[in-house]
Amino acid sequence: GWVYNQDMIVRDATALDVDALVQCVVDFAFVSYPADKPDRRHITGVVLGAMANDHSLVAVLEDDAGKVAGCYLGTKIENMISGAAMAVEILFYVSPGYRGHGAKLLTFAEQWAEDQGCKSMFLSCPASAPRAAKYFEAKGYKLTECHYGKAL
Repeated sequence: GWVYNQDMIVRDATALDVDALVQCVVDFAFVSYPADKPDRRHITGVVLGAMANDHSLVAVLEDDAGKVAGCYLGTKIENMISGAAMAVEILFYVSPGYRGHGAKLLTFAEQWAEDQGCKSMFLSCPASAPRAAKYFEAKGYKLTECHYGKAL
């Protein structure tokens, strides 16, 4: 079932959240990239590296019982054409039972990007998630490019 009546908070992740963040990545990969076998050790390194980077955001969506229900990992980079700062999402994930609460997480990430001086923010969306694409479009995001993948 979906959880709509709980108070949800979004906050910067801490070292105590690493295991839950790794699980979010594994859950995301299982649904969105089933051919990829998640490497928990590698994911842990990526999460810790992002948490240590002053130009990255690692945030968690947490329910009123303290359970991590989603996460956002993103980083600030320079646009290669204009040099303007832009925020790029690495992972935006909300656990299935908490879908509908992602707006708080997205707002938190957008505020962080603005605080970092970013002039734009880019999100990716798996082809297997058309509802997420519609949600992002409703929030003002535009389709700017399409990614294709191939196993080598």
